[in-house]
Amino acid sequence: MLRNKIISKIFDFISLPFFEKIIIQNNVRIMHAHFGTFGCKLGTLKKRTGIPLLVTFYGIDISYYIRQPEWIIKYRKMFEFADKFIVLCDEAKQRLINCDCPEKKIEIWDIGINLNEFPYKERKNKHKVKFLTVARFREKKGYPILLKAFSILTKKYRNVYLTIIGYGPLKKDIGLQIKELGIDDQVTLIDTANIKGEDFNKLFKNALYDNDIFVLPSIVAKSGDDEGGPPVVITNAQSSGMPVISTPVGGISRAIIDNETGILAAPGNPYSLFEKMEYLINHQELWRILGEKARKHIEKNFNLMKQVQKLEEIYNSLL
Repeated sequence: MLRNKIISKIFDFISLPFFEKIIIQNNVRIMHAHFGTFGCKLGTLKKRTGIPLLVTFYGIDISYYIRQPEWIIKYRKMFEFADKFIVLCDEAKQRLINCDCPEKKIEIWDIGINLNEFPYKERKNKHKVKFLTVARFREKKGYPILLKAFSILTKKYRNVYLTIIGYGPLKKDIGLQIKELGIDDQVTLIDTANIKGEDFNKLFKNALYDNDIFVLPSIVAKSGDDEGGPPVVITNAQSSGMPVISTPVGGISRAIIDNETGILAAPGNPYSLFEKMEYLINHQELWRILGEKARKHIEKNFNLMKQVQKLEEIYNSLL
């Protein structure tokens, strides 16, 4: 607690004057804070400038932090001085309401994607089926569930492969599990810790179109951390026409309507995930159907231009 107070004082002393100067020089009319934890720091600046403050919650700030008593106190103070809050799903909205945030201050918004960057490609039936996951190496991404499910799959099918792309603190654990399960020859692990910018984008896009089925078995971590809304990698995969398997955790159902725009497995259950993966192997005619419906869903609800327009409408409501 003392450390947090010291950091807060340092922020007020060093950063707030800088931000205030930028706001005045550029005639800024709205402040938009990204992540609730940062929005909490802007009470003094809001009071000094008097301009509207909008705060967007994304993931850990609306899952892990909202469970911590000290942060609940900070959030409640922020609910008083901030003017509007954006969340990425209904679950996140309810969490704010449960912490006494006025419902009228909350807007649900979807992170838009550039559809031109992820054009639709029909997925064709194949003898060799390639699964793909792209996610940080963290607990909430459900890697142990994925690897266990895939190992069960390999005992029945020798023509299945899994590519894992990501980075993070659990890389070593993931690598060890791959070896322990004896699936080294059917799993490719790509660490992107040192791959930046355009190189990563190229790797990601190539992977979307080189593989057949996207899978992300998200869970709620022991700390309470979850997605906080549909991961962008899922909406990107759907835009590209890829059939997607995931779990109804942290707002993912906003992008995946079960058996319509994708398939949902039971969270934390490798056997449920295995069944869904096997089902798509044996029903490849669904690849095109799921991919087409997913693309239409993304065009309607996650189109970048539409979401920018909606954000502008939120800005205008504050002005």
